[in-house]
Amino acid sequence: MIGLSLYLSLTICIKIFDVGGKTPPNRHQLAVEMFFILKGEGRVTCNGKTVQIRAGDSLLVPPTGIHLIENTGSRLYALCIMVPNENFAELIRSGIPAELDKEDNLILRDFSAPFSTKIEF
Repeated sequence: MIGLSLYLSLTICIKIFDVGGKTPPNRHQLAVEMFFILKGEGRVTCNGKTVQIRAGDSLLVPPTGIHLIENTGSRLYALCIMVPNENFAELIRSGIPAELDKEDNLILRDFSAPFSTKIEF
C-alpha cells in the first residue's frame, strides 16, 4: 500500500520567474513534472536538448530528466504539476514566503491562454 500511495500524491503550484530567473538543473527520481506556460517567454533544457517556450506551451519532463527553466523575457508564469509529489510540496513550504503584486494577481485570475503546443522530452 505504501508504494501505491506514493503514486497517488501530486503537487500543483504556480512558478513565477523574475527577469533572468531560472531553476537550477534538477531531476526527480520517480516524478513526472508538467509545465503549462501561462505568460511570458523562456527557454527549457532537458537532457541536453534546449527549446524556446512561450505562453500557451506545455511541456512534460520524464522521471530522471535533468532539466532547467530560464526566463528570457519579462516575468514568466508557469503552472507546474508533479506526480508523485517526491517532497516537492515540502520544498516549496520551506521557502521564503513572497507577496503577490498587482500584476501577479491579474495574471493568476485570468490565465486563459490556450495550451496548443505540447513539448515532450
